Amino acid sequence: MTHVRRRLTAATALTVLTAGVVLAHSAGAAETLDQQQLLTDGVPASIGLVGSGATIISAQTVTPAVSGGLVRVELFLGGQAPNNDPVKLEVRPVGADGKPGAGVLATAVLPADSVPATGDPSAFVSISFPAPALLVAETPYALVASSEGGSAYAVGQSPNSTAYARGQGWWSEPSAPTTWFPLSGDWAFKTYVDPSVHPDPDPGPDAGPDAGPDAGPDAEAAAEAGAQGELRLLGFVEEVQRDQGHERQRPPGGDEGP
Repeated sequence: MTHVRRRLTAATALTVLTAGVVLAHSAGAAETLDQQQLLTDGVPASIGLVGSGATIISAQTVTPAVSGGLVRVELFLGGQAPNNDPVKLEVRPVGADGKPGAGVLATAVLPADSVPATGDPSAFVSISFPAPALLVAETPYALVASSEGGSAYAVGQSPNSTAYARGQGWWSEPSAPTTWFPLSGDWAFKTYVDPSVHPDPDPGPDAGPDAGPDAGPDAEAAAEAGAQGELRLLGFVEEVQRDQGHERQRPPGGDEGP
């Protein structure tokens, strides 16, 4: 009976592990266009080097309507030639004052040769996040674009700051302390969210409705505990498989009871 119970438990464990693999593989399979602002006839917002010799960081706060993983963003971009430095796009939380915060939830890097060398913005360019930021619907986040090393880029803007009602454009210089100033318009952008990506596929009965990417150290500890539990589960499966191998090699007529 002991071996029967262990075989059933091993099968259950393998089913759990397989289900986890399928879930991870399916993530990112169904992205949804969530937020967008398409007007581009305003003064472009600078990213990187500007004529005065300063380096500018540009940002746009966005409020998603869909919870899930932010898998990619499209920005209406252009760059000066020759540009050799990439554009870095970060997803950050938004502070109580509505400005971009200091923490980073996800980062993507766009190579210089992926941006049209047209000076002014001229086309929407897709930027994918290798590890999507986990967004909670109706919670604002900031898209922060920067470039270092002397390259000059620009993102298209609306002619005024009321074109996108669910966020605001900002700019700053990278030197500390960071001080954010409002842009004259809103970025021309599109955000794509995969609703199947979520922070915890089985948060349990005690998880509150506001659990999300900023859950804090308790969420990190839970994730670490889950990873350790999966390792122990794999070890258990291997042990059971070894026991089953020994059982198949045992000659008939052994002294094991029923």
